[in-house]
Amino acid sequence: MIKATGEEVENFLNDETNELLMNLSSGVLPEYLQKDEVNLLIARYGEGWFEKLGYSEPKYKKPKV
Repeated sequence: MIKATGEEVENFLNDETNELLMNLSSGVLPEYLQKDEVNLLIARYGEGWFEKLGYSEPKYKKPKV
């Protein structure tokens, strides 16, 4: 079993989150995000991630997770 340090875990989450942010900026709509993707955004931006990233309803739909 591989053990990761806190810094390594943080770097991994940031890499995953950055990739997700690139997908969103290239046109992926937030309504199509999976639960694990939403959890990455919550971990980085908090519960208000949708608004913090510039999305607003009714123009964009929140994911149903």
